Amino acid sequence: MDIQESLRQTTARHTRLCPRQVLGVRIGMAGLAAHGWAGPPDRGRLLVIVETDGCFTDGVEAATGFTVGRRPIGAPS
Repeated sequence: MDIQESLRQTTARHTRLCPRQVLGVRIGMAGLAAHGWAGPPDRGRLLVIVETDGCFTDGVEAATGFTVGRRPIGAPS
């Protein structure tokens, strides 16, 4: 996933784009890259722990495909 697509997703969910979302997207993408993933991995292969909430977390969610308190985006319930 490229950064522009992640920024588009977080803007759509958050209704605007702020610097903390950009930081969250970049850190989420860096975390994926550190594990050798070009995009969100298959369900159950990644645990995301975020020590904050709000805009930053929205960016991490867009980059990694995982959501706070729920299963991965698009996963069956």
